[in-house]
Amino acid sequence: MSRTVPDAVSGDQLAWRDLVGQYDGMLRSIARTFRLNAADGEDAAQECWAVLLGQLHRIRDPERIGGWLATTMRRQCSAITRRRRRESLVPDHESVPDPRSADPADARLLTRDVVESVRRALDRLPPRQRAVLLALSPDPAPTYSEISRSLAMAVGTIGPTRAKALRRMHVLLAEWHLDEGGLANRAAS
Repeated sequence: MSRTVPDAVSGDQLAWRDLVGQYDGMLRSIARTFRLNAADGEDAAQECWAVLLGQLHRIRDPERIGGWLATTMRRQCSAITRRRRRESLVPDHESVPDPRSADPADARLLTRDVVESVRRALDRLPPRQRAVLLALSPDPAPTYSEISRSLAMAVGTIGPTRAKALRRMHVLLAEWHLDEGGLANRAAS
């Protein structure tokens, strides 16, 4: 183990793969303790590995790399958890009627409105961001490795691209639906 870190620092790809192979399961286990969904767990692990890559030359005690990775992963998971609590697709959710409690005809109109708005917002995204969101949409979502292969993207870029796309979608939907002529007012009329 102690030789893996110095070898990885010197650029040995096999040493890096060994390092990932040795600790990736631990990182995923930590993500599960935070109850992150698969995509967020992937994001946290990828970010953890990216942080390590940037700090690898500073690791003083290679024998303690597991603890360093665990601490870094917990911080990443905590950050994602905090961010998810703050995120809301519709900031003023009380103003949007619940389709389940609406008249069936109104619920269909509201649902159709929301679906159409999401489609319009997806169409406004840059192609790469749209492709990532669409690739992640099936249930269950494919792994980042599968998406990486299908979209010819580095695994480490999927999470940040996803985050940018979701932020952009949030902005677009908020602009379209929470202004004076938005969804909340159309649904109430």
